[in-house]
Amino acid sequence: MTARLAAKHVLVTGAATGIGRAVAEACAREGATVALLDLDGDSVERLAEELRGEGHHAQALVADIADRTAVEAAVARVREINGPLTTLAIMPE
Repeated sequence: MTARLAAKHVLVTGAATGIGRAVAEACAREGATVALLDLDGDSVERLAEELRGEGHHAQALVADIADRTAVEAAVARVREINGPLTTLAIMPE
């Protein structure tokens, strides 16, 4: 692990699989605190557990990015726990 993203708070959408998962893993391994947002709660929680098991800071959040209220609530929760977000990575479906 390097620390190129130390002190960064990253929110990754579509984090449970594919490109979103790869981005989340890379950010965590570079030292970022990652908030993992996905509609698939079980998968995103497993990823958060894996990353925490490797010593990274990861938080799983379940929301549909098409639901503005749900996304606002998720972002508010992230800010409450981690402070202000510094980076947002929005993955395509």
